[in-house]
Amino acid sequence: MAFTGPSGDNRLNYARHSRFIRTIGQSIMYQAYLWLYQGGSLTLFQYLNSLPKGLNGLEKHTVDDIKAERDLTNMDITSLYKVMQRACGLSIEDRAWYTKPKSEKDTTLEQALHQLKLERNKLLHKDPTTFIKVSDSELDSAMALLKTLYRNILVLAAEKGKVEPNTLKVAITKMEEDLRQERYSESGITESEFLKISVQDLTEKNQEEGLESFPSEYVEVRLSKENQDISPSQIPLKDLLVQTCKEGDKPQVMVVVGETGAGKTSLCQ
Repeated sequence: MAFTGPSGDNRLNYARHSRFIRTIGQSIMYQAYLWLYQGGSLTLFQYLNSLPKGLNGLEKHTVDDIKAERDLTNMDITSLYKVMQRACGLSIEDRAWYTKPKSEKDTTLEQALHQLKLERNKLLHKDPTTFIKVSDSELDSAMALLKTLYRNILVLAAEKGKVEPNTLKVAITKMEEDLRQERYSESGITESEFLKISVQDLTEKNQEEGLESFPSEYVEVRLSKENQDISPSQIPLKDLLVQTCKEGDKPQVMVVVGETGAGKTSLCQ
């Protein structure tokens, strides 16, 4: 049974909401990319290099992935969004992407993709005092919103890419089933998954700075609790949220500090 916090929030709901976006949302954007890719038989690297803008403006780790012709199946939403802006025959005008649509029926594919990117950004930059507090009703509301958004992206991409109706139907059915299954998933984030995300974040950060590797002491994330009278003591990740204040109450806020790339953002996911 899932653990429920004192406010009635299901502690698994944040992980579910996260996967609604980072896993299912990414797969929707990737499907749209496949339907709309304009490069034909050219690799993405070859096609982007043939365009005036080329690879300029893309993060180094994204450029490295493209040059190495790595599978884009798991490319982060933000990076894939930038790739789609160049490689999928969509508008080159910034306003076409970030201008808010007058109504849902007037939403363009560019606006829908931008909305997905915003949902991803909101997920990763939530208020640290409330980010794990997702009630069942809030999760259901988020699921309904994302279901509509993902359907719009698929329909608009299929129209633009002249995709067969049955292919679109299969994609929508799969998306809806993926959301239903994830809604009741009993899986949270494990220590090994957290470590993997942290290492990935640090690797990408060092790649952006032109470094080939990173110090071994940062490979395994360690958390410590500082006390006034004794040396800092390490806290296992699984025990982080059971720490109490001197009065025995649960802390309202946790301050996480560390050097750049040490995994602070990953911890707050």
